Amino acid sequence: MSAITWDSVPDYDQWGVDSSWSCDQWIMWHKSLLAKFGKERAKLIWDYAYAKSGNLSSNLDCRTFNSTFKKYVADNDLNPMANAGVFAPVLS
Repeated sequence: MSAITWDSVPDYDQWGVDSSWSCDQWIMWHKSLLAKFGKERAKLIWDYAYAKSGNLSSNLDCRTFNSTFKKYVADNDLNPMANAGVFAPVLS
């Protein structure tokens, strides 16, 4: 695993066998962003990047099943649900 710094580019999960960031790497990246930019800008950057995760990306399990990740994002006011979408009834 390479070092995660503020200028790292997230490794998103793609279709098929590939590498992607773990929950811990997303946390490390936010900590690096926080140290470089401060709370507000780090939040904007992280939320935007995390929301770009594709459907069925492995990192989306972090927000559901990883208690360490869920606690970290809650403690840091991050929004891992930004790309979850809105479910509304179909009107005819």
